[in-house]
Amino acid sequence: MIKKTFALIAIILSLLATPLKADEDESTKTIFISDIHMCDYSSIVPPDKKYSCYGWFNKNSKLLTKFLENVEKDRDVKNIVILGDLFDGWVCPYDEDPLHGAKNVDDMFIKMGSVDEQTNPINAPVIKGFQQLALDGRLIYVPGNHDMLLTEDTLQKIIPGIVYIEGTFQGTGKYESEDGIIVAEHGHDYCLFNARDVFDIADDTQQSLPVGHFITRAASYKAAHGGGIITTPEILQKKSLKILQTCSSNASLKGINETVFKLILVYLKTIPLLDIGNKKLEAIIFVMKGLDNFKDINGVDVDKKYSNLFENWPTTKVDAATAVLSDMGALSKAALKVYIDNKDDKHQIVVFGHTHAAELIKKNGKIYANSGTWIDRAKKCTYVETEKNTDGSYMVGVYEYTDKYPGKLLYSATIPAKSE
Repeated sequence: MIKKTFALIAIILSLLATPLKADEDESTKTIFISDIHMCDYSSIVPPDKKYSCYGWFNKNSKLLTKFLENVEKDRDVKNIVILGDLFDGWVCPYDEDPLHGAKNVDDMFIKMGSVDEQTNPINAPVIKGFQQLALDGRLIYVPGNHDMLLTEDTLQKIIPGIVYIEGTFQGTGKYESEDGIIVAEHGHDYCLFNARDVFDIADDTQQSLPVGHFITRAASYKAAHGGGIITTPEILQKKSLKILQTCSSNASLKGINETVFKLILVYLKTIPLLDIGNKKLEAIIFVMKGLDNFKDINGVDVDKKYSNLFENWPTTKVDAATAVLSDMGALSKAALKVYIDNKDDKHQIVVFGHTHAAELIKKNGKIYANSGTWIDRAKKCTYVETEKNTDGSYMVGVYEYTDKYPGKLLYSATIPAKSE
């Protein structure tokens, strides 16, 4: 009898020690994941071994599938939000068909999202995992830059039931939690080379692809010809930092003025970004197949089209210097300006993707987190998780997912309940 009493007391104490959720019948967690970059299968296994592999997502397919299966089982997860670049509509050598044989861009994405494991063995298991979450009513999508041409109708055909959040323009959008605490977006909208191009829309052509598309195509060409896979963020970060060191070896990023940034932009034009060796720019022909209303275009015309990015950058987002920094990997600076340091903004948790680098910053009683990436070149496959407690406070964590340690906490921070 005494043993039973002690056992009962132990159970009660255990229950009392367990942190209470916001509501025992309510899911309290939201998971943010981004930058998966599922490509056309031909980018991983080129037909007739014509090229080397140049796709970004392959080996981590099984790991991501397992992650999605675990999330589906966790009923404490209310939503999983994909913060852009679910698919990759940019990765393709510049001299090849960017639609990968599809009739149009919609069919290209449908092909990438096929659940036929015979023809689409890498992406299909992942798509099935997302389909199950959408079936449960828990999956949300926010556009990125590499899939900015993916429409809601097409995505619904691939993942029925997914909630598609679109902003003022196609290829933009942001998620906001019901209580107004959390705001999340891909982040490319604050990046000079990757924001939707709204500066040169003439003759109703409605071309929205930024110069980042062409940088990616050139990098894909190099990879396809044995030069090794390198992602667009890596290109911009490495080249930009090298330029900064040359321009101002003794200056901090904070001390660099607009004149220096303009010098950077002069150097960061198409030729060094494309990294095409000794080929003349006019000899580089980007095959477009009508993608985003583009005709085939040579390197010189690409250079001309985007030559005034810095001068024409809309300062309603962030200033042009910050937009350059954002493309160099310092996207947190844009998050701080737009949300964290902005006294007029009431959000307390901000989540971005895009940089492929997970991080967490707490400042001014607010939290900025980046969800990282799941591409093969990632050192860690990461995601962000937010959880609301009973008292209205929030915990934000950045986690790494591995077979050995599923859900390893890397960084975390909490914020108190929002005062009324």
